[in-house]
Amino acid sequence: MFQWTGLERPLSGNAVLAASVFAGSGTLAALLARMAVALFARRPPGARFAAALLMLAAVPPVVLSLVMAVRSLLRFHDFAEIPPHIAGVIVAILGAGSLYGLLSTAMRAMAPFVLPLMLLFAWLIALLPPCAGGRPSAKAHAEK
Repeated sequence: MFQWTGLERPLSGNAVLAASVFAGSGTLAALLARMAVALFARRPPGARFAAALLMLAAVPPVVLSLVMAVRSLLRFHDFAEIPPHIAGVIVAILGAGSLYGLLSTAMRAMAPFVLPLMLLFAWLIALLPPCAGGRPSAKAHAEK
């Protein structure tokens, strides 16, 4: 089994799940940032950077809080007995509480490490050339 770095104890299932959700939400944020940059391909570099930074900053906390809300709903409520619209309200309320808890505790501790990396990755994503998706890039339009 995996060992925590320096703690000499095995990883629990919850720790593996949390790490997987963090990794998945970061990957989703990077993909959405790339899509946002592609949408702003004809805009100035500052707009592309802002779009990438917004996606990198907003998506992971929202995804993490929604996962925590759904896990709480499934753990403490009998999902089969709750109508879907009530389940949606419960997820929204639990998600808002989870988002507040995440931003007020975890993000405050992680900000000194995460913010410089987020700025760097947003800048790198904004500088990447547009994807070849069948349409000519902004650079190709400018050369015509």
